[in-house]
Amino acid sequence: MYNDEMLERTERITVDLKNVELQEALTACFKNQPLSYTIIETTIVVKPKEDESQKEKLPPSPIDIKGRVINENSEPVLASVMVKGTSIGTTTNIDGYFELKNVDENAILIVTGIGIEKTEVKVNGRADIIISANTR
Repeated sequence: MYNDEMLERTERITVDLKNVELQEALTACFKNQPLSYTIIETTIVVKPKEDESQKEKLPPSPIDIKGRVINENSEPVLASVMVKGTSIGTTTNIDGYFELKNVDENAILIVTGIGIEKTEVKVNGRADIIISANTR
């Protein structure tokens, strides 16, 4: 499946293939062309190739984070948990648990508190985080 407009932007090709799989033949035919293809069951769908340089970069999705801050003895820690570079933050409860909503999935959390060293943790898309803070 294709439309004639798509073919107007293509270059002529010549290939010499024998005893190759369909996918290999298509890959050879579409190399250096402004088109790509997808095989859906028994149909080959031809579409314009997406230009990576012009693709709109989607912003990271915000996530809700639930976590716990503990010390090196696995005991709960009372601490402040802030999202670096923002005003988003909270404090842990008596059991060391905290919750943050609508946080960039690539954010860095900064943990501070009395008796613990300042700790920075990359979220890396995790919605559940246990942060181990070293005592001073």
